[in-house]
Amino acid sequence: SDSAVASAKINKHFPSQSGTNQVTILLKKKNAAPETSIVELPGMKQVQLSLYNATRDEYGYDITEPCDDCFFRSMQSYWLLSDTFNATMLARSFVSTGDEEGESTLVVVTYDTGHTTDKIDDLIDFLDKRVKGFLEDFGLSDHVSHGLTGIQPFADAILEGIAEDLEIMDTAVLPLALLVLASIV
Repeated sequence: SDSAVASAKINKHFPSQSGTNQVTILLKKKNAAPETSIVELPGMKQVQLSLYNATRDEYGYDITEPCDDCFFRSMQSYWLLSDTFNATMLARSFVSTGDEEGESTLVVVTYDTGHTTDKIDDLIDFLDKRVKGFLEDFGLSDHVSHGLTGIQPFADAILEGIAEDLEIMDTAVLPLALLVLASIV
């Protein structure tokens, strides 16, 4: 059957691997977006395929030639699966369903965790900047927002929050504490 062939192709190109993590790029329609599925918005196909081309150029990733010992292991998205494998039914799993049908879609990137934190941070920054740029390039920045989820983006957000809290403490709380201490002595 067509689904068995598509599943075999997907399993070959996106094997489950230990020592990897994923970062997921959530693309979500804004309130001002046209009344259509997010993947049907003009320019969305180009955003997803341009992101794939950029990762291919930067990291040497090729969806048709999986690499088990590469840093960048895989990328999956609606248009990448539809265009490369003609796996439209499988690709639909990357688009929201239910009450908010077609409101959001995912791009899932798998990477090897056996590398330095700097290299992983560079990948996260690369993906974030490229998605933002492609949304602007293809006229979708007013209609689609993006965000990154996963272990590394979560850890980065925690560290940013800690740094902000420490800055507030150093600039406001510590001087007040010294003032109180000086008035007591």
